[in-house]
Amino acid sequence: VAAGPEHRDLALRALNNLGSVLFIQNEFDAAEKNYKKAVEMNPSYADALINLGNIKLVRGRMAADPERQRELFRRGIEYYDRALALYPNHAAAYSNRGLIWAGLGKLDKAERDYEQALYLNSGDYKTRSNLGSLYLRRAQEAHQRGKPTPALLEKAKTYFQQSLQLNPAHLEGREGLRMLARMQGAK
Repeated sequence: VAAGPEHRDLALRALNNLGSVLFIQNEFDAAEKNYKKAVEMNPSYADALINLGNIKLVRGRMAADPERQRELFRRGIEYYDRALALYPNHAAAYSNRGLIWAGLGKLDKAERDYEQALYLNSGDYKTRSNLGSLYLRRAQEAHQRGKPTPALLEKAKTYFQQSLQLNPAHLEGREGLRMLARMQGAK
């Protein structure tokens, strides 16, 4: 019996979903194998490409070796780029690629990706918090160079507050405001 397109679609989603379950269980090797199988079956399957990018993001954050981290992040960006070429309105792909850019210290690229993610999904509290962290980081760097930082701190505060308005339980937003308060108190 020949498998029709509906069976292929189900198989793709099953591989992707199984990969996601394994990802949540921190079984990254097994998750990656399932995502790669889905992409082998359909190189245009954007969800699996995004999930492969997510694996590289998480593994890159866990990498102790800076060179290994850069390599994982570079590969993650490649997966996000491929997915965004297929599905240019995927907010989470922009947001997660922004996390990688920030991890690489490419804050302008991170900011552009976060802004695009918010343009596509204005209710994304995590991306708002990520932008708050980006502006806080810029403020810390400017402060270390002896530059004034009020505008950067105000932007950080605004994004952290917006994040918490959307999700009052968001820990990163609350921690960001605490860090901001400490930084403002250190002036």
